Amino acid sequence: MGMRDICPRCGKTYNWIETRHVGNRTYYYAVHVEGKRRSLCYLGPESYEYVSMMHEGLSLRGMISDKREVEYIISLLSEIKRNIREDEAIKLADFLEKTAKELRSMYKKDNTQ
Repeated sequence: MGMRDICPRCGKTYNWIETRHVGNRTYYYAVHVEGKRRSLCYLGPESYEYVSMMHEGLSLRGMISDKREVEYIISLLSEIKRNIREDEAIKLADFLEKTAKELRSMYKKDNTQ
């Protein structure tokens, strides 16, 4: 999953990811083992096909997909650009510029060392 074995549902470490097949769908579970006790956290399917059909341009994914939020933002922005009013566009652009600056400063290398 690329999330350093941290369960996206409960925040605890998990031991492995289990898959269960029902019909033509695959569902994912994070497996936690503590002593003899085993518990599961439901992570959902890889994608939510029916719900995604109702949201043009947006493919909703389960928690097994650790980069889904970035994919959502990119898809939504692509759709928004097609049908946005000028006042909304300016408000969104201001927010995105501010967010971009914050993200760049969060990950900028400290060259003073």
